[in-house]
Order: sequence, then C-alpha cells, then structure tokens
Amino acid sequence: MTVLAARRRIATASGRLEDLVPLGAVLADLERFAEADAVYRQAFYSYDGVSPFPLAWVCFQLGMLWGELVPVPDPNLAALWYRRAIAYLPGYVKARVHLAEIYASQDQTGDAEALLLPALSSRDPEVRWRLADVLIAQERFEEAETQLDAARLGFDELLGRHLLAFADHAAEFYAGSGNDCRRALELARANVANRPTRRAVELAHARSRSERHLGLVTLRDHNSANGGTLNALYHVDFHIEYPASMSQKDFFSIWAREAEAALGAKKAGVVIDIWKCVGTRRVMAVANVDSLDTLDQILLDLPIMKEHGQHVQVDVTPLRRLEDFASDLKKRLG
Repeated sequence: MTVLAARRRIATASGRLEDLVPLGAVLADLERFAEADAVYRQAFYSYDGVSPFPLAWVCFQLGMLWGELVPVPDPNLAALWYRRAIAYLPGYVKARVHLAEIYASQDQTGDAEALLLPALSSRDPEVRWRLADVLIAQERFEEAETQLDAARLGFDELLGRHLLAFADHAAEFYAGSGNDCRRALELARANVANRPTRRAVELAHARSRSERHLGLVTLRDHNSANGGTLNALYHVDFHIEYPASMSQKDFFSIWAREAEAALGAKKAGVVIDIWKCVGTRRVMAVANVDSLDTLDQILLDLPIMKEHGQHVQVDVTPLRRLEDFASDLKKRLG
C-alpha cells in the first residue's frame, strides 16, 4: 500500500494526466477496478493540452482495463476506448492489435484484418501473430503459416536483444499459436522473476498448469532418468461429430484451436505423431505418456473436449513396440 499512498499523494498534488495514469495502473493491479476507471477518466477529461499522445495513452489503458483486467471483461466497452485511442493516434499499433483481437472474437475477421494490415510496417511480431490467427479463422492456412513464421522470427530477434522487455507477450505467443509450451513456461518464469506483478504471476501459473496438463513434466523427468526411452504408447482414435444446429464455421473454429494444442503436444514429445483421416471427421494419434491416468487428464483438458466433448468419441488402445515383441518371441523360442 506504500506505493499506492505515494502515487495518490503525487496525483492529488498535481492533478496532471501523467501522474493520474500511473495511479490508475496501481489501482488496477490491486484489482480496485472501479477506482482505476474513475482515475483514468479523470485524467482523460482533465487534460487540456494539444498533443494527441496523452489522450491516446489514457484511452488505451481504459481499453486494457475493461478488455483484459476486470474479472468479467466488457469487450464492447474496451473496443470503444481502443477506437478512441486509434482516432487520436492512427498509428497506435498496440491499440490496433487489441481491437483486432476483439473483432476476431466476434467473428468480424474482415475488420480485424483491416486493422492489422497497416500495422505490419511496425515490425511488431504480435501484429503478424494476430493476423495469422485471423487468417486461420478465414481458412487461409498457407498465408497464416507465413505470418506465424515471421512472428516467430520477430520474437526471436526481440528476445535476443531485450529478453525481459518482451518475455510476457512472447510467452503468450508460444503458449498459443507459436506452439512451444516449454518455451512459453521458460519465458513466463523469467517474466515473473523480473516483474512479479499480478498479471505476470497469473501468466506463469497458467503456463505451469498447461505443462502439467500436457504431461511434459512427467515426460521430461522420466526420459531424463531413463536415457530418453519412451513411456507407454497409446493409440488414440477420435471420432468427431457436430449437431445440425452448429454451423460449419463454428465447428471449424473449435477444431482449429484443437489443432494448435495437438501440434504443440507433438512438438513437446507428448504426441509421437497425429493424422487426420481423409474425408472423415476422424483423427488418430500415438501418445507417449507415463500412464492411463495422465492420458485421461490430457484428454479432458483438450479444447475440443472442453467445448464439444458431448460429440466426441475417443477410443484408446495400448501399444507395444514391435522390437520389444520380437525380442520377447526370441526369448520364448529359446
């Protein structure tokens, strides 16, 4: 509370926007959201300068508050403030990115793409990341992969020069579209060690939970102790349906999120390989986990099971390597 008291004294004494906004940020981090909103609005309405930059800054903070920080986000209110930020400063890349996320979540992918395309010149890798997500939603998969490759390269360059400045956003990228859960966890831990804010702690905890859900901790420790040998192998056969009341687009959106999670698990070694059967809504995978309990936990946490589980049939068959079976046969034959 010492920081809050100091910020409040400074803001009360000056009444200036540049002192009110940091006070609002402290209040937001303490989850005193209504007070933060009031302070940000005070900063906005009390500003009497001519530069658009401070006003755009306040509008962006209000967008973040209502779009990402409050327990129950209000995307429409957040979008209003992001639009105002862009009206004051058309080149405000972060405001464009966050507004595009809202549009994409509301299936306004054309509007989201229109917001992001002018921001490509900024070389901010998050622009290409969010554009890739929009292109995936539009089923423009080859274009999306090009943007994801560029986003990975961009984050790699930034992290090489300024690791701690970009660890938080890079962790979110690699946990999602970047499909590298281990790197996401490493970055989230680096971020919270450097800047232990509430948001940083929550991000690190979320990434740690994701790693456990994917069985990465068990897999890594087991393989290290056993010279990199395989855990138990299971053939997992998914039969996926969708009701007549669901549009194909909505179904594909769920499947796209599931595909990202599955490819991330493959990259991490939890899935040996995975295939989609041609002409059917059927997916087959070979999983490398330590037990059926772990596999069951992983299956329950899959996006398609959480969002569409009542229409998914999963058949699991334990597998044995042919080399081991052949060795057993030789022993049995003498």
